[in-house]
Amino acid sequence: MKEDQADIFVVDDDKLLREELIYTLTHEGYSVDAFETIAECRGALIERTPLVLLLDIQLPDGNGVEFLKEIVSRQSHPEVIMISGAASLQEAADSMMIGATDFLEKPFEPQRLLSVVGSGMRIARLKQLNSRLIESRLEEYEIVGDSATIGKLKDQIRQIADTDARVLITGESGTGKELVAGQIHYLSGRSGAPFVKLNCSALPSELVESELFGHAKGAFTGAIRSRKGRFVKADGGTLLLDEIGDMPLDIQPKLLRVIETGEVEAVGSIDSVKVDIRLVSSTNRDIEMLAEQGKFRSDLLYRINAVPINVPPLREHREDIPQLVDHFLERLSAKDPSSQKHFDAGAVDALSSNDWPGNVRQLRNIIERLYYTASGEHISADAVRECLGNKELGPDDDAAEGANRLASAASHFERGFLKLELEKAGGNITRLAERLGMDRGNLYRKLKKIGLLSN
Repeated sequence: MKEDQADIFVVDDDKLLREELIYTLTHEGYSVDAFETIAECRGALIERTPLVLLLDIQLPDGNGVEFLKEIVSRQSHPEVIMISGAASLQEAADSMMIGATDFLEKPFEPQRLLSVVGSGMRIARLKQLNSRLIESRLEEYEIVGDSATIGKLKDQIRQIADTDARVLITGESGTGKELVAGQIHYLSGRSGAPFVKLNCSALPSELVESELFGHAKGAFTGAIRSRKGRFVKADGGTLLLDEIGDMPLDIQPKLLRVIETGEVEAVGSIDSVKVDIRLVSSTNRDIEMLAEQGKFRSDLLYRINAVPINVPPLREHREDIPQLVDHFLERLSAKDPSSQKHFDAGAVDALSSNDWPGNVRQLRNIIERLYYTASGEHISADAVRECLGNKELGPDDDAAEGANRLASAASHFERGFLKLELEKAGGNITRLAERLGMDRGNLYRKLKKIGLLSN
């Protein structure tokens, strides 16, 4: 808050009362500005927003209740306490319904005034704190890019964020589906409530039900105490079911029932709990094909897919790569201010020309790797190409190239083959390992080595 910013505005046409209010409130340490008319206060609100506004109902140039409607319609507004000596109970009730924090009827005792103002100040400061927290969360889930492609994505998010529509976010691995979900939550009216996430592919199928719905004490071996599920933890807020395409088929009818009834029944319990959540789901798989194959319930798909949002792969908005590079460098520099590095123009061009099968996540990991391993302040195009595994050949490298042509061809074939098979497996490494008859750990390391899997 600026030094000349008043804590409290007073709007009343009674000069003696204004002076009394100023004296009482400044004596308590508040800074106060007072106005005789609505017009004067309206003008001051253009430049400054106090924490609390004391507003008379009967004023020379209008009705305070009507002015209250105007104030609370603003995105950021003070806590308004209505004051009047001739107010009806109906006016008081109307004020509270519109959005007034409290109501004072003249004449009022100083202690009553200070009590009501103190409550208003506490509410205002809590809202300020919550607003700053939400802003920091929005920065955490920031979607970087000014391309037309990303602009369209941001428009979609803003359009549906402040609704309760269920959203299905699709896109390749690493495109930023969780960022989209975070933006939807923190731009919505539920932003002050929990944002709870569950990765459906990261848990054994036998644990998914307990994680989603919770369990009662003694429900199964090892359930030594009751535990809340993600639905209950997200009550009032947003629940993100990440990689919902991997949800076990036997759990899907139970999820559908919760969506339809809004009631959750913990494993081993006969009691239901009512929950109010917004459901957002995401997947990197072709979920419609899964439904056609009978691997995902069609009725559940209809329920979770009220609003579809597709997150584009990085190769479709390469023009955002320079901005993404600056963004990731800024975050890295903030962690270690003593280490300031930047990419040469050629290095940024090299990054922009890459296919990025791992999308933004892969780009971020490559930037971090180069940032921490580069010896100087400048990161060159050669360093980028070497890190990406496609270092350009110099004139003295022809012999080596000829000797390794077969190995290079085999390497390219292997990478292309694994890329195609990984896409067929929907990005699921466990499923791919089973199809290829390989050890999952060995496959994981190979995919990382050839750049098909980000860190």
